[in-house]
Amino acid sequence: MAKKKLSPKPSTAAKVWPRPASLKARLTALVIGPVIFLVLLEVTLRLLNIGIPATFWVKWAGGDQTVYVVNRHYCELFVPKHLSRRPVFSALSPVKSESVRRIVVLGGSAAYGDPEPAYGFCRQLEFLLNQHAEGVSFKVINAAVTSMNSHVARRIARDTVAHQPDLFIVFMGNNEVVGPYGPPTLPAILYGNSTWIDWSIAVKKGTRLGQWMAKAAERMSSRRPEDEQWLGMERFLQHEITATDPKLASCYRHFKRNLQHILDHAQACGARVLICTPPVNLQDCPPFGSQHRPDLSIQQKSEWDTLWQTGRQLELDDDWQAALNAYDQAAGLDDQYADLRFSRGRCALQLGQRDLALQEFQAACDLDTLRFRADSHIHQALFETAVLAGVPVLDLQQTLQEACEDDVLGAEFLVDHVHLTPEGNFRSAWLALAHVGELLAGSLKPVTESYEYWLGQTQRRLLYGPVERYELALTMYRRKTIPPFTGQLDHERDMAVLREQLFQRRHESKGQGWSESVLREMSDRYDIDVEVNRRYAQWLQRQRRGGEAIDRLGRILVRRPYDTDAQVAQAYAYAFLGARDQALTVLTDAEGAIRYSLEQAYRLLGSYYIQHGRYKDAQWAYEALYKLAPDHDHDVLVNLASAASHCNDLPAMKGYVDQAIALNPDSVQAMITLGNYFAKIKDVSTACDWFERAVQADPYHYLAHIGLGIQSLRQGDNNRGVQHIKQAVLLKPDFAEGYNFLAVIYQQANQPELARQYEALRDLFKP
Repeated sequence: MAKKKLSPKPSTAAKVWPRPASLKARLTALVIGPVIFLVLLEVTLRLLNIGIPATFWVKWAGGDQTVYVVNRHYCELFVPKHLSRRPVFSALSPVKSESVRRIVVLGGSAAYGDPEPAYGFCRQLEFLLNQHAEGVSFKVINAAVTSMNSHVARRIARDTVAHQPDLFIVFMGNNEVVGPYGPPTLPAILYGNSTWIDWSIAVKKGTRLGQWMAKAAERMSSRRPEDEQWLGMERFLQHEITATDPKLASCYRHFKRNLQHILDHAQACGARVLICTPPVNLQDCPPFGSQHRPDLSIQQKSEWDTLWQTGRQLELDDDWQAALNAYDQAAGLDDQYADLRFSRGRCALQLGQRDLALQEFQAACDLDTLRFRADSHIHQALFETAVLAGVPVLDLQQTLQEACEDDVLGAEFLVDHVHLTPEGNFRSAWLALAHVGELLAGSLKPVTESYEYWLGQTQRRLLYGPVERYELALTMYRRKTIPPFTGQLDHERDMAVLREQLFQRRHESKGQGWSESVLREMSDRYDIDVEVNRRYAQWLQRQRRGGEAIDRLGRILVRRPYDTDAQVAQAYAYAFLGARDQALTVLTDAEGAIRYSLEQAYRLLGSYYIQHGRYKDAQWAYEALYKLAPDHDHDVLVNLASAASHCNDLPAMKGYVDQAIALNPDSVQAMITLGNYFAKIKDVSTACDWFERAVQADPYHYLAHIGLGIQSLRQGDNNRGVQHIKQAVLLKPDFAEGYNFLAVIYQQANQPELARQYEALRDLFKP
């Protein structure tokens, strides 16, 4: 019988597979290791103070004072630095007095007070509230920021809860499409997911590591220096969105969700909420963008164009009914074109058909493909959220509309598409006054004086008069000379009307500045109001009483050493006196509200001196910057060239501008400076070439046109010269020198009537 073979014993060298527990441990280590590394890196970045605090309020401590101040870099968490706008400065004591009521206003540029927050909704509301306060005082915190939307506002609300607000006023809705994380910024598959948006904001903006990576990516991008500037609405021209775009439904859903988060934050701290509908200009703001319905055939498009052009001509001829008939026929082919609906509304209003006009104006807003205005869906979302939460609504769109002469909201209360006039801000604050009284019961006395009385009192308190009315009109005129306003229907005709209004405002403002007695009274009464004291300080400077100006601003800093606005204002007061070293010290003082770096301080002072025509001083600032920055940026070089030009140092001018153009060949400012250089050395042909390039690169730059105009005249091309000088004064209607050129031209051409007209305009705008 065969012997049974035994199986060999396993070799000790044979491979032994890890136990399951060992494999799990290795996988855990594989995951946890990188997490620990990232956490350590995040901690290191925070210890090294690299990055921006992720909260709207940051702690400031100095001497025996501790306060929370607005994070001036907060918006850089959501948009690149060159696109970021700073919030209005505000400070809160860590311990709120029992007699203080804190009201926080959330929103975008309309709530912020653009174009001038000094006369905005928040300041006017605070004045009215304190004039009617009963045993308490009110602090209205302007937490609204230009270009920001509800994704940002809900986080500001969250950060403000710890500071015991009594009331949130939600005044937003215009920036939901064009603000951070709006539809143009993300593909549909990601944009529809609100959780992904929240995660993205939390990781990329809420952590120092995410910020550092975003900055690194920004530095490695191919963006040119010329792109590093604030373009405002112009940067959205390539982001048209039609009313049928599915991403809009997600946008409205995100808006409602963010509103609910704000309400939840308010409830958590016991604060009340008032929701305001954002007013939009329906009557005097044609759509910024229009598109045909996508299924329109070529033949239908041709028929539509014929009817549209017919209607346009009839409308220009004031034949409103015939124009409306033509537009109605065009609408039968395609009623999705926003400009068509706006034109129908305008004709209907002229025919006294107010309801139809309002319907068409609203449709034009809803169909506008450049969505800078809150549409009817945004307003509906505000109402629906408020009703579900039992929160009151102040319908500013409706109430302001009812106050308009023809019951359609327009230029009576709005300076452009969404921004209120100072009078519009006052009426909004006046309407909010009653709501605040109901929400914060027992805090307000009954209003006894009239609307007109308090309008006058508020304007006096804020130092808003004929001069300021003219300055705001000039600001808005200039804003409307560039896209997207230039693409609006009948833009040239509307600008001609605005120009005549501007001339009238200038006439009215002559000799109508505030007297010293009023300025001193407001400065003494509101002795920590930087805006009022800055205005008085500027008046004192013009009277050669600079020491008093510095003292006025210095007394604010004694009480509020954390006030960045007062710090900069005092530095500028020193700069005005020519005390450059003292100005530099104020900005770089370690005990100041902000310790600016030397580079930042020189930039601020250089910009101040350029704006005030102090070119020798500007040269000092920019030469210091030139020495500090080894890679000399474009702005420094152009400003150095400009200062050298005014100091008649032509070799230095040429050297600086050559470096600037080498750094950025597309720089319009460098092209203009080169044109000026060749004009100074009387090389007219080369100067013309550079000015022509500047005009082609930026047709809205008045200096490019005036340069090309003057050099064309020197070449003997009078028609071209006059054309460009006229364009320069259209772009800058306060350009006294441009009017003088035209007056001389028409005198030499033996056209005395035209010469006198331009002489009158020259004298009107002469400093």
